[in-house]
Amino acid sequence: MGPMTEDVVFVEALSFFGTVKKEIGDDERKPYQRKKSMARAEDEDHADSPQPSKKPVKREIQRPDGTVVARPRPIKRDYDSDDERLIQLKQMGHADTYVATQLAKEGRVKYNARTISGRWQRIRKVLEEKEEEQLDEELTDWHEGEARSDDTLETIIQQVERKIQQEKDRLHARKWREVSQHFANVTLKRKYTANACEERWHALMTGTADLPIEHDPDKEGRARKREQRQLERQARRATAAAEAQEVEDSKQRARELIEESKAVKKEDAELVRAEKEAARIEERKLRNKIKNAGVAAKKQLIANKEAWLAYNRAEIAWEKAKMRATAHIRKHGVRAKVVSKVIVVDRYKDDSEVGLSADHAVIINGNGAVDSTAGGSAGESRGEKRAHPDVDDGEATAWKRARSTA
Repeated sequence: MGPMTEDVVFVEALSFFGTVKKEIGDDERKPYQRKKSMARAEDEDHADSPQPSKKPVKREIQRPDGTVVARPRPIKRDYDSDDERLIQLKQMGHADTYVATQLAKEGRVKYNARTISGRWQRIRKVLEEKEEEQLDEELTDWHEGEARSDDTLETIIQQVERKIQQEKDRLHARKWREVSQHFANVTLKRKYTANACEERWHALMTGTADLPIEHDPDKEGRARKREQRQLERQARRATAAAEAQEVEDSKQRARELIEESKAVKKEDAELVRAEKEAARIEERKLRNKIKNAGVAAKKQLIANKEAWLAYNRAEIAWEKAKMRATAHIRKHGVRAKVVSKVIVVDRYKDDSEVGLSADHAVIINGNGAVDSTAGGSAGESRGEKRAHPDVDDGEATAWKRARSTA
């Protein structure tokens, strides 16, 4: 085939204008057309060279997570392990999302969740066809473990029949509604309801339908029948109303009983709540009482300890004063005897008063200071006392002055 000097390209447009014909030259040729012609020429030049096989190579592409890339896989009766696992999971009642996730976790084909449903429907259809053929060829039969028993089959059939009967009733009511609507469209009068059309049709089929009032010769008999039917309808309505009222009364009594039981339960709950609250208050009071008693006992213990310490300090002060007085008497020759004892002035403060000899008494305070200016030995004079003053005279005099002032 020689080189083409002019190409004609037909562009098919999806419009009602038809086919558009456009002629272009070599310079206006599109790149993909040039490449196509060049590839065709190269194929003709290398026609004698061996060509690789064009059959698709079947290999499974692994994903980084270990799963297999999903590719077109026909549904067969002899399914593989992936379809077998899919069947097991779906028969167990798992959702499509869970099945897809589980297959990916097990390193199998990674399906989309929306693909699982369609593939499961196709697999189930193939399995049903296979099972039907096996039943026809008597290669399999009913088993006790699969269908459990014939009673189960009967129960399931009854359930399906009830469901179908409900659907039939719904379609039956729809039928007469549409009959009434079309009848109104034809007669241009929306006068007869669905029930009226149905009753009239059944009366026509059984032969009990009355003639039109214009063609009925027995108008009086027709009036009596109409009155009788009206009375019967009134009686039926009264009976239905009484039954409905009885049902409503029973429902009202049931509601009242329920309300009473709720009120009783509420009262019981309130009593229980009040008892619990009272118990909590008593428990809180008891805890506070125990706490206050503990605080009071602790304070009393501290007070007793302080009193004991004060008493011990007073005893120690008395012993020290006694020792100092004895030492002073031995040193200065003052003869005296103790005429008073330790007196605890305050519960929390220790103090002592010591008097020596009623005549010319030597006063000893808590610190052991002795005032000997008022008396002493016969050979000691007031001048000698001043010549040899006691180191504690000033403190003792101050203490004596404070005592006399008090």
